[in-house]
Amino acid sequence: MPGKKSSTQSDCNNRSVTTPTKQTKRRKVKVKAISNVKTNDDYFDESIMDMINIKLARMTMLTGLDVSGNGVVFNSKVIGRFRPDKDGPVKLLIHWEPEGLIPDEWIFEKDLDEMSSRCLALNSLPISSFKEMFDNA
Repeated sequence: MPGKKSSTQSDCNNRSVTTPTKQTKRRKVKVKAISNVKTNDDYFDESIMDMINIKLARMTMLTGLDVSGNGVVFNSKVIGRFRPDKDGPVKLLIHWEPEGLIPDEWIFEKDLDEMSSRCLALNSLPISSFKEMFDNA
């Protein structure tokens, strides 16, 4: 039948006709395809993050720096006891670690819980002592 077109020829003719709705559908499909191709580039896998966390925890233990890096945490250690009177309160000599930044001091025994640790801002420390702290760690 020469006058009748085959189904493939009619499909080709319909495809070449572009209507506004077909164009918008094609754009939407194209945008979806492009957005699916993009991936979030994550350069840190779990093992790298674990290693960083371990090293940060180790540095915190060695230097006494807090996690935010704004201060140094000093821990006290009792190195002496003294009772001036037989009935008087007991005084304790505490030593601060990391060493060399805060001098040893005498406190009353009742204040020991409050003075077990102290956090000082990094900008309040002398630069020379701060460098020594990192050299020793």
